[in-house]
Amino acid sequence: MNIYLIGFMGSGKSTYAGRLAKQLGFDVLDLDKRIEEQYQRTISSWFEEDNEEGFREAETAVLHSTKELKSTIIACGGGTPCFNGNMEWMNQNGFTVYLKLLENQLVKRLKNAKDERPLLADVEEDELHLFVHEKLTERSRFYAQATLVIQPEQFQAGQLATYYKAHFS
Repeated sequence: MNIYLIGFMGSGKSTYAGRLAKQLGFDVLDLDKRIEEQYQRTISSWFEEDNEEGFREAETAVLHSTKELKSTIIACGGGTPCFNGNMEWMNQNGFTVYLKLLENQLVKRLKNAKDERPLLADVEEDELHLFVHEKLTERSRFYAQATLVIQPEQFQAGQLATYYKAHFS
């Protein structure tokens, strides 16, 4: 069974995926990197040159291709669960974990990562907290559908590995 890590941008999904994979002996797949490799373009360029809708269609196609994988931790993009029925699909095809951080934690992490985040390209630093608040409010109903909701700073990868083994092995 695959494990899908979801959460807002900056919540640490990629880092947590690596740690969890070591604990479980699973492979790791960063969904955004796979999209860039498969389509030979950056996500930033997609948002700049085309539109979000086109990107989301490609994202859904790549997400659905993960069904063929076994024992893989998939670190999803922050918006992945919110489009095209992806959250329902992930719940049907794997174990979903929402890495939930507080708004202030996310703002602090994102202040220094604006250049790497297409959705933050036009957000001024003084508008960042409002942006995070609005997007998180919009996306929370999708994130809340995860099989398990954790605060990653309080629920380490080793603990999640133990939980997973106890319930799914």
